[in-house]
Amino acid sequence: MGPWRVLRLIAGREIKTRVRSRAFQITTALFVAAIAASVLVTSAVGGSSARRVAVTAADGTQAAAIAAAARSLDVDVEVRTYADAAAGRQAVLDGDVDALVLL
Repeated sequence: MGPWRVLRLIAGREIKTRVRSRAFQITTALFVAAIAASVLVTSAVGGSSARRVAVTAADGTQAAAIAAAARSLDVDVEVRTYADAAAGRQAVLDGDVDALVLL
């Protein structure tokens, strides 16, 4: 028997033993339940699915580019324009927008 075959047999036995243990099964079930609960809570609390993005460009080219990129990725985006970077940062801090794009 070659060394790789021996290694495979030992690893297979260890994995089977671990999967059959009660502690592994309980821990796995708890992790699955926690992940499912977090997904459900996030979906329930999430509110609007549209992402709100702030830009500071006066000419609107940033807003148009962001909207076009979002459409190509099939993502809903609401672009808001602010007069300056400070106003955009404050909007992020206040929770009015999800992100600020500065160039």
